[in-house]
Amino acid sequence: MAAMRKVLQILGVGALVLVVLFGIGEIYVRTSISGGLDGVFSTALATAAAGEPESKDGIGAYLPDTEIGYRPNPAAPGRNSLGLRGVEPEVPKPADVFRILILGDSIGAGKDAFAPLLGRRLSASARKPRIEVFDASVPGYTIVQKRQYAERVLAKLQPDLVLLAYSLDDNMDRHRRLLSEGGFALTQEAKRAYVAGSFAAEADDGAYSFLALEFKYRLAKDGMVIPGPNPWDRREDVSVAWREQGWPVFTENLRRLDTAVADSGARLAVMVFPFHNQLDRRFLESNREAVLAPQSRVSAGAARLGVKVLDLHPLFIAHGDRTLFSDGFHLTDNAQRIVSEELLDWIFKSGLIDRNAIGS
Repeated sequence: MAAMRKVLQILGVGALVLVVLFGIGEIYVRTSISGGLDGVFSTALATAAAGEPESKDGIGAYLPDTEIGYRPNPAAPGRNSLGLRGVEPEVPKPADVFRILILGDSIGAGKDAFAPLLGRRLSASARKPRIEVFDASVPGYTIVQKRQYAERVLAKLQPDLVLLAYSLDDNMDRHRRLLSEGGFALTQEAKRAYVAGSFAAEADDGAYSFLALEFKYRLAKDGMVIPGPNPWDRREDVSVAWREQGWPVFTENLRRLDTAVADSGARLAVMVFPFHNQLDRRFLESNREAVLAPQSRVSAGAARLGVKVLDLHPLFIAHGDRTLFSDGFHLTDNAQRIVSEELLDWIFKSGLIDRNAIGS
């Protein structure tokens, strides 16, 4: 009996040590990796410091925001009082002004992206009314954040046309979080979605243990677990577009955005950016329907609302992908130029702007 008690004592101590180690690991992950306490402190510190954390775009480009997560800093270079790229809007909007608001993410962010290129082309071609383009492209924004940001600026900006730039990582509430030291990191939601696809688990897997989620995420990220046969299955960003769990988020937020835009007196249109592997003819010939499933879902959802869609996949196929993508997801300067030209032509051909009305 004494020997048995000794064994039980050893096992009990071992179990206690494991619990303590797991607890330490959980605290470490929550505070320094997964944005638990770190997210709280970074928001508080950034707010206390006049909200000017560093970011990829420079000092003070983004501010923490309790509703949206983060938002553009109106004081940053090139932005107006609404945080948009563009001129300071005259309020109320003059009768001879036609305004376009573009809602996007990192694909459209930057002074040489398709939105400012479109603005320069429209301002050069138009006589009356004057056309103003405002760019609300924010790195990491999902369709939820794009809608929330639009709802804040619609009343003051008074756009006539709102263009939603849809990317294949849009179908979730939050994809990125702002770091206090600058830049962005994946949210727990994004990691859970990636892990769910990699391990055939539930979407809320890892909701209670950050350490377990981080362990599974690293296994999937490092290729020790193969999430699926397609290259997009291995991407922590775009893979959500091929999973059912994200589409109710898209459908509901597209509906709410369309309602908000219509209530402001504007029209909504959608443009869809492809992922570079969707241009691979081997995949297209093997199962075109599966490869282009996200585009089909977007088009179907928009059609139910009477919203026009510009699918950029055919355009990219026509030009080939070697000079279009810088990293498989983001666009080269050449692609930005091509997109702006296609968008300009589509806006007129689809009747979103009356070419005769502006004399161009």
